[in-house]
Amino acid sequence: MSEQVQWIHVATAAAVVVLVMVASAGTSWWAVAGWCGATVALALWTVLVLRVRAREPRRRGRPS
Repeated sequence: MSEQVQWIHVATAAAVVVLVMVASAGTSWWAVAGWCGATVALALWTVLVLRVRAREPRRRGRPS
């Protein structure tokens, strides 16, 4: 998967999570801010993990 496609998946997943959390939070702006912060943190963590995995050398074939 190219890096652009990975970013699109991360952004889409983050947007969906934010929308669900905001819808379930009701009118509490503190709850909305908390869920948005958690979603941003999750998106950043996901991007970090994807970048680390992309740097790892790929192994071909099965280990014997």
